Amino acid sequence: MSSDYHVLCVNHDPAIVVPDEWAHAYEAVEAVKDRRRDGPLREHQRCDLLIGRYSAALVEVCCPGGNHTAGRKRMHANEQWVDVDWLRLLYVAHRSADPLLAEAVEPLGDCWTPSRVSRLYLALGIAPDQAEARPDGTTQAAR
Repeated sequence: MSSDYHVLCVNHDPAIVVPDEWAHAYEAVEAVKDRRRDGPLREHQRCDLLIGRYSAALVEVCCPGGNHTAGRKRMHANEQWVDVDWLRLLYVAHRSADPLLAEAVEPLGDCWTPSRVSRLYLALGIAPDQAEARPDGTTQAAR
C-alpha cells in the first residue's frame, strides 16, 4: 500500500493537518524546509511543523530537524521519523504521575516535548475525552 505525506501544524491544539499532500517523504520535507510565500505552506511560515506519513491511518511522524520548525532549535540536523505507536506510548508517559517515567522520557529533548506530543492526540487516534484523562483515572483539570 502506498503512503501519502501531510504536514501537521502543532501550533494548534489539537494539531491540524494541512490539506496539501505529497507522494514522497522528501517532497514534504523540502516543503517544510522551503516555506516560500507563494508555496503550499505560506500560511504556516512561522509555525512548528511536523510531517505525517499516512497509509490510510497515520503510521509515522517526522521532526524535520535543523532550524526548519519556526526557529525551534533541534538536537539533530536531519529528519527523524518516529512510529505512531511509540508516540502513543510517549503521550501516556508524559501524562503519567510516576516521576520515574517522567524522568525516563526527559532525555528526548525538545523534539518530542509533552506540549508537542499532546497536541498530536487526534492524529494519534486518542479521543478527546481520553486526552484529558490521566492513566490514574483523574483528569488534567483535577490536578
